[in-house]
Amino acid sequence: MIFLLLSINASAAPHEAVVPALQNLPQHPEWQITEANRAKAEGAYLQSTAPFTPTIQGSMSTYDGKYNRDTQHHSIAIDTPLGINLTTGWQKGVGTFPSYDAYETVNDGELRLATSIPLLDGLRTNSNQTFQLIQELGIDLAEFEQRDIQLQLILKTEHQFWKWQKSLALQCIAQQNVDFAQRRQDVFEKKLKLGAVSRLSVIDNQRELEERKQFLATMQQESTVQYTKFQYYWRDDNGYMTSDDMPTDVMDWNQIVHPVLPNKSVWSVDNIKNRPDVLIFDVLLQQLDVDIRLARNKRLPKVDLTMTYDHAISDAYQSEGYMGLKYEYAPLMKYERGKLNILEAKRNATELYKQKTIEKAITEITALYTQWEQLQVQVHTQQTVVELAEEALRLERIRFDNGGSDLLNLLKRENNLLKAQSTLIKISANLFIVEAMWRNEQGQFPKSIPIDS
Repeated sequence: MIFLLLSINASAAPHEAVVPALQNLPQHPEWQITEANRAKAEGAYLQSTAPFTPTIQGSMSTYDGKYNRDTQHHSIAIDTPLGINLTTGWQKGVGTFPSYDAYETVNDGELRLATSIPLLDGLRTNSNQTFQLIQELGIDLAEFEQRDIQLQLILKTEHQFWKWQKSLALQCIAQQNVDFAQRRQDVFEKKLKLGAVSRLSVIDNQRELEERKQFLATMQQESTVQYTKFQYYWRDDNGYMTSDDMPTDVMDWNQIVHPVLPNKSVWSVDNIKNRPDVLIFDVLLQQLDVDIRLARNKRLPKVDLTMTYDHAISDAYQSEGYMGLKYEYAPLMKYERGKLNILEAKRNATELYKQKTIEKAITEITALYTQWEQLQVQVHTQQTVVELAEEALRLERIRFDNGGSDLLNLLKRENNLLKAQSTLIKISANLFIVEAMWRNEQGQFPKSIPIDS
C-alpha cells in the first residue's frame, strides 16, 4: 500500500464566517458517499484474500445392489500467494467396486497429501495474488478519490457562501439607495404643495426611485436564489439540510479582513505531487505495473508439477505416491501479447495524464496567485474610490441643500457611490473565492474541518 501524507500544510485559512458551514460538511451526503466507497474497497480487498484461506470439503456416499460399497472423502485445501496448492485429508472406500470405480482403501481409510506447484507461469506471479495486490491498492485509490471529492465539496461550499454574501451585500446597498430616494420624495411632495420645488424635480426623483426599487427587487431575487443554493451545504449534526443557525447578518465589507497574499515559497511542485488527484495516478500506475507483471509472466509455458501421497492408516506397507507434469503452451501468444500491449499503452497514457494534471495545477496556481495579487491591489484602490465617492456625495448634498446644485447632479453622485460600493463588494468576494481556489489547487484541507486520518 502507499503510505503518503496528504498535503495539509499551513495556508491562508478560510474566513471565520464560513467556518461553521465547513465544520458540518463531514455529515453532508456527498461526503458520506465517499466513506461508503472506501468501505466498499476494503470489502473488495477482503474478498480478494478468500483464495488464500483454507477450504474444507467432503463427501460421503453409500451404494446398494450388486456393488455394495461405502466411500468418504474429507479434505482441507489452501492456495498460497506463491501459486502452490496444498491439500491434505482422509479418504475411505470399502466394499465391492466395479471396474469403472475401482478405488478401494483399507477399512480404516488412508491419509492423503497432495500438492500442485506451477514451475513457470503462476509461480509467485499468479492471478489470485495479482488480484489481491490490485484490490489492496484499490483501498489507497478509494482514499485518494475520497479526499479529492471532499476537497471539491469544500471549494463549492466556500464559493457558494461568498456568492450569497455578495448578493446579500448588494441587496443592502440597493435598499439603502431606495431609502435615500424615498425620503427625498416624501420631502419633495410636501415642498411641491408649498410651491418650494418644481414638478420636474418631483418627477425626476420619482423616476429614480422606481428604477432603484426595480434594482432592489432584482437583488432580493438574486439573494434568495443564492441563499437557497447555500442551504444545500448547510447541514445539521445528522447530515440533513436545515436553515437553523444559518448566518443572516450582512458582513461589513468595509471592515472585513481580506486574505493576505502568501509568499511564493509556501507552495512547490512537491506539494502538488501530494494532491489527491495526482496520488490517484500513482496508485493506478502501481496497479498497472502489477497487471503488466502478470501479463509478462503469462507468456511463459504453463508447467505444473503434481504430487500426491496416500498412506494407509492400518497398514504402513499399503502406501503409494504419484508425481507428474502437466504442460500447456500457445506458441503464437496472440492473446498474451495483445493483453500486454494494451496494458503498456494504458500505463503510458496514465503517465501522460499525471504529467498533464501536475502541469495544469502549476499553471492554475500561478494564475490564481497573479489574480490574487491583482485583486489585492484592486481592493485597496476601490476602497479609496468609495471614500472619494462618499466625500463627493456629502459635499454635493451640502450644495444641493444650499441651492447650489440641482437634483440630477445629486442623483449622479448617489449612483456613483452605489457603483463604487458594489464594485468593492464584487472585488472582495472574488478575492475570497480566488483564495479558496488557490488553497484547493494545492490540495490543502482547512484545519477547521475534522478529517479522519
